[in-house]
Amino acid sequence: MAEETENKKTEDKKTEDKKTEDKEALKAQPKSNTLMIVAIGALVFIVILIGILVAVLIGKDDHNTHESPAPTTHGSPANVDQHDAHQEQKPKSPSEATRKLSEIGTIHPLEILVVNLKSDNGRRYLKTLISLEITDPKLSIELTLKNAVIRDKIIRILSSKSVEEVASTKGKQTLVDQITGALNSMLDTKSINSIYFTEFVVQ
Repeated sequence: MAEETENKKTEDKKTEDKKTEDKEALKAQPKSNTLMIVAIGALVFIVILIGILVAVLIGKDDHNTHESPAPTTHGSPANVDQHDAHQEQKPKSPSEATRKLSEIGTIHPLEILVVNLKSDNGRRYLKTLISLEITDPKLSIELTLKNAVIRDKIIRILSSKSVEEVASTKGKQTLVDQITGALNSMLDTKSINSIYFTEFVVQ
């Protein structure tokens, strides 16, 4: 009888030990599942992140290859702000395109000019704003004092032109050359390098 009791106790202990082991195994299983889920999530996140980076880099390369920079005309002689659909912008010549701002002389702005143009189709006029590029900053004082003479000379040149003559790129360059030459002929030294149109509207 004592032996049976002992056997029963031993079996009960084994059963309890097995139950304890099963409980511990069940407790350990969720931990390993959680770790597995976290690892898979991290891996998916890294793959998505790499995909985004690759897409951005490829997109940048395509954007740089296919998009050409918009041309600018600031700093070239006879720059034209477009206010009229009939006007064309003057493309930069190679020498002007490579000119640095530090190489450009002093800029002397003139007041706005409104000039009647020669026209067979009714009254047409040009509204323009011109700045002179001068080599000697001291010349700016003389130009200011003799502003009326300078304006008169420019008005005479502009009013002798037709709409067709001033509307083209070549026509604007001709104006630049003629005005620069006419003003330099009035000075002791050829101190005017060029002129710049900062507004040019034909109506």
